[in-house]
Amino acid sequence: MPLKPGDRVRIVAPAGHFGGQGLLLGVEKLHSWGLAPVWREDILSVDSMYLAGTDDRRAAELIEAFEDPECRAILCARGGYGAMRILDRISDEILRADPKPVIGFSDISAMHWDFFRRVGLRGMSAPMAAGSQLRDIHPEPEAWYRSLLFDDGPWRKENFARVVHGGGVVEGPLFPTNLTMLTMMLAAGRLPDLTGAILVVEDVNEPAYRIDRMLTVLRLAGVVDRVGAILFGELMGVDDESVARLVRELATRDDIVVAEGAPLTHGDFNEAVPFGVRASFDAGDGALTIHESIFDPPAAS
Repeated sequence: MPLKPGDRVRIVAPAGHFGGQGLLLGVEKLHSWGLAPVWREDILSVDSMYLAGTDDRRAAELIEAFEDPECRAILCARGGYGAMRILDRISDEILRADPKPVIGFSDISAMHWDFFRRVGLRGMSAPMAAGSQLRDIHPEPEAWYRSLLFDDGPWRKENFARVVHGGGVVEGPLFPTNLTMLTMMLAAGRLPDLTGAILVVEDVNEPAYRIDRMLTVLRLAGVVDRVGAILFGELMGVDDESVARLVRELATRDDIVVAEGAPLTHGDFNEAVPFGVRASFDAGDGALTIHESIFDPPAAS
């Protein structure tokens, strides 16, 4: 069942640390949606140069959110490195006992991939609680985000991708992800079956040669051969010409649908995109249709 006004959501910090002012502004936005956000008092903890507290603290916080019977969804405060460090501390039994979607993007992709692979838990790539993307969200992305949380589907996003190479309609599981985290989870052997999948990828602060290297790794590992489509969001820090060249090369070398201009980004217009749901992408008009909700029972991973 989708969310309804008054539902409790737990805000967690499984990765990087952040300041309290951004969190309070994000909480204000969630209140305006009619939600009841709660969080632990130690959420602003700092451990080392980049973690939101120790691994023990972050894992305990996430477990507490899953075990909270009143919690309907788990919203991450921010990304930044760290989520991978606690994956093994979250047991399959905890995930299965009261499955609820994890919402976030960037480094949070690690949890999306692992939890879906292990128990079929769906999630969502979307603006996070302590970031400017949620605080300053524009009306159209906000309406779409809220619809995915509060409404019954299906949902259709027109012009989801701007430049499309290939034709036809691709239907399969939808996986929005940070490209670096996709490559790292591949290296860790923690990806689900990607046959026929629709990948939507983004990244930030990775130069063109590193993007090229990651795409080459995916090709050599057979990932590109198995998926049905790869839709590129923004690769912040890479010039448009280089992105276009990499996309064209992928399109000409591999028999899959490839597109540019999907609304995944570390920038201002980061659209919410469900993870692990059945979807279809029409290469003819660039539209994305989402057939399942993140609140549906866990998928067969």
